[in-house]
Amino acid sequence: LTDGLVAEHRVLEGRWAALREVLARIAKGEPVALPPSDVQAFVAAYAAHIAKEDTELLPMAARLLSDADITRIGTAMRVRRGIGEID
Repeated sequence: LTDGLVAEHRVLEGRWAALREVLARIAKGEPVALPPSDVQAFVAAYAAHIAKEDTELLPMAARLLSDADITRIGTAMRVRRGIGEID
């Protein structure tokens, strides 16, 4: 499960990087196209990934990990995303 989710993360990161580049150009006022199929592919892949995390990973984590473990993982995820610790 985790290997598959990590692989999905890499796919999502690649799709997001491509979209982000186009969105950054649009934000600069450049006349570039944002292909709906690229957006739809990212949204579909992201939705499927989140569904797998919600229905498979999170229930497993709740069974196998302590509350302290889950808190540490959540904090690490926020820090990795640049959100920082939440008091």
